[in-house]
Amino acid sequence: MLDQALTVVGDNPWLKPSAARAYWKLGRVLQAEGSHENGKEALEMLDRAMRLRHEIVPDDHRQEQELIDDDWDDIVQFNHR
Repeated sequence: MLDQALTVVGDNPWLKPSAARAYWKLGRVLQAEGSHENGKEALEMLDRAMRLRHEIVPDDHRQEQELIDDDWDDIVQFNHR
């Protein structure tokens, strides 16, 4: 589903927070799976997520390892739950 979310948001600037969150979640899932190939892809996803996050929240200087789900949820405007 995360792959589908990334396909839907694409490069739409209005959906940049959703893309950042999806990249972060996907990166974390790949890390948890633990294979070498997944580890490399996980780092790419997490780097992409952090680049987007720094564009959205430029004053937040925390590292990726310091962030939790709520930090990523806070940057996304949910229109439904």
